[in-house]
Amino acid sequence: MSSLKEILSREFYSDISKINDFGEVPEGSEPLLINEISENSNNNILIIARDLKRYQQLKDGLEFFLNKDVLFYPQWDCVPYDRISPNKLITSKRLETLSRQSNEKNKSKII
Repeated sequence: MSSLKEILSREFYSDISKINDFGEVPEGSEPLLINEISENSNNNILIIARDLKRYQQLKDGLEFFLNKDVLFYPQWDCVPYDRISPNKLITSKRLETLSRQSNEKNKSKII
């Protein structure tokens, strides 16, 4: 069975290390590519999903392939200068993610 690097380089790219934007990667193969990157890197990986549905798809795929936690940093549910405050659950989840990121400095994380 071919490795992911071999398949992607044969089918799509001549050099995987030059990929900077996952918009160039076929949809659905991002978790496999992120798995390869996380295994070969000790850096944090930040993934910005286009919406909540796409985030859930990526999260499910990453949890299947990886043994790492995927930290969720949700978007605000209100616009700036709005008269209502953000949801308390969203605020607490954002603070939890920031806290885990700062307290676990030696571990590489996927956010």
